[in-house]
Amino acid sequence: MSEMNDKDLFTEALGVASPWEVKEVRMDLAAQRVEVEIECAQTVWADPETKERVHVHGYEERRWRHLDTMQFETIIVAKVPRLKYPDGRTELLPVAWAEPHSRHTLFLKHGPSRFLRPASPSKRPAGSCGSSGTPLTGSWSEQWRADSCAGGPTK
Repeated sequence: MSEMNDKDLFTEALGVASPWEVKEVRMDLAAQRVEVEIECAQTVWADPETKERVHVHGYEERRWRHLDTMQFETIIVAKVPRLKYPDGRTELLPVAWAEPHSRHTLFLKHGPSRFLRPASPSKRPAGSCGSSGTPLTGSWSEQWRADSCAGGPTK
């Protein structure tokens, strides 16, 4: 196994690829938060349809909630380039880790469903550990709590 620093770890774990790179990882022990700053190294862009050059019109700082790293809330932070096309319209460069206008990463939104099966009916009294004894359709954290209390994937 090769040695990894924090930037390498999050680059691999998040699947960050060119033109993006992990610039910095900040940990706040008191707040139990990890912030992973990702930056776009590319400055020259072309319209995929016309192949004409488009210019960086500015940057918009965006923040996305990601899955926790251990017990630490994890936030992805990036200054996303706003591209200006020859016809005058502008748009934010799409990012690989989130849908447009989303405040959550794709993995937080969709990933856990690949790893957690639906909650099985609880053998505990209804309401224990937040489980009513029926599968939940709410957030992944509710699903995880119900599964772990019902003897699900954490066994």
